[in-house]
Amino acid sequence: QMSGMLVAAFARVKIAAAIGEAQTAAVATGILGVGGNKGAVALRFTLHRRMVTVVCSHFAAHQNAVAKRNADYEAISANLRFEGANSSSDPTPDQQLQ
Repeated sequence: QMSGMLVAAFARVKIAAAIGEAQTAAVATGILGVGGNKGAVALRFTLHRRMVTVVCSHFAAHQNAVAKRNADYEAISANLRFEGANSSSDPTPDQQLQ
């Protein structure tokens, strides 16, 4: 479980009816790979039947932690699964960006 991380989406009233299929996800990468102080939370929804994914992440600080940040990014990309989504056909964040 993540602690202290939030991702939110706000919409104007005139496009609210075009938003649907909202789902959330979280991946903890903190202490021992489960601590909620590092990792990511995400929100996915459709807007005019186009998929939109918003990810908020918190990685290790400082120049000497580049390898840890890269490893955490890989873990988040590999393990981010949205609630209610079919994980076998669920694209990873990298696939969604392509």
